[in-house]
Amino acid sequence: MKTKALKALFIAAGLSLLASSSAFALTDPYSYLSGGSYRMKYSNWEQLGGDLVNSSGYANFTPGSYANTGEDLRGLVQVTQIFNPSSNTTPAWQDGVGGAHIWGVFYGFSVNSVTATDAHFSGGVIELYTLAANINPFTTGTGEWTGGIGGATYKSINDLNSDGVRDVTPWLTARFASGTDPANALTTLAAIIDSSVVPINGTGAGYFNVVEAGDTVPVGLHNGIPGTQFNTNSVATVFGLRDAILANRFNTPVDLDSDGFDDNSGVPCVPGAGLACQLFQGNWHFVSEDPVRGVIPEPGSMFLLGAGLLGFALSRRKQRG
Repeated sequence: MKTKALKALFIAAGLSLLASSSAFALTDPYSYLSGGSYRMKYSNWEQLGGDLVNSSGYANFTPGSYANTGEDLRGLVQVTQIFNPSSNTTPAWQDGVGGAHIWGVFYGFSVNSVTATDAHFSGGVIELYTLAANINPFTTGTGEWTGGIGGATYKSINDLNSDGVRDVTPWLTARFASGTDPANALTTLAAIIDSSVVPINGTGAGYFNVVEAGDTVPVGLHNGIPGTQFNTNSVATVFGLRDAILANRFNTPVDLDSDGFDDNSGVPCVPGAGLACQLFQGNWHFVSEDPVRGVIPEPGSMFLLGAGLLGFALSRRKQRG
């Protein structure tokens, strides 16, 4: 659920150039990738809303009735490394190569259910962009969302004139898809949660389908068509083929040593929040990082990613103190 979202991903063959907002060309990260399975490392900054926030603005996973009346989860994602199948240790591309940074927004999640041990979400879209300048989400914060509640635009990424309308062409766009919950075709993001500890933590999993022409979400420069680029239908689930899979671990900030900083990341907590600060400076509820996996076809053949549902287990971090 740390929606590490994604948790995410991709672009087309050869060496192409993208025009940035500052009027110079960036090297397209897709040009560094070969055919076969790829793996992307990413970081997420997530903001809860609606049913999952209590009156103090903190994360709330108390089991109860959830009305699905609005957006419950959105955030930012930064792709930091992309690996080709030939190497798990040396990235084919990493942040800053060719002057490019890959940042994105994810939004449109509504919670279906929350129990003492898990949460299921429906919906969800991710849009990735190449930027010429890096950003710091702890500085820009949640206040850079534009377009009102549920808005899909963020000033530093895809709404540079802050009018609530995208003014940058996406690198890649995808919808979260069912597959993680065999009993519920509406679930697009599933999380195992332990809300009885400080920090609240857990694991999440989901699948992607890249957006195709005719969708209400903009088609990215490298979405492609089935069988090409990132739109490969190469990951099997009980509800059909998907294009990529993500998995992540997440936790809320915690300040057990009372120094005003999250014990794990060193990022400032919201002043006066106490031990279980639950909000980072900039008002993000979670930060996480983990890989997205998928397939890029080779000429004449395509490597399939292993089929089946992703199993995920709760992971806890040792607490300081």
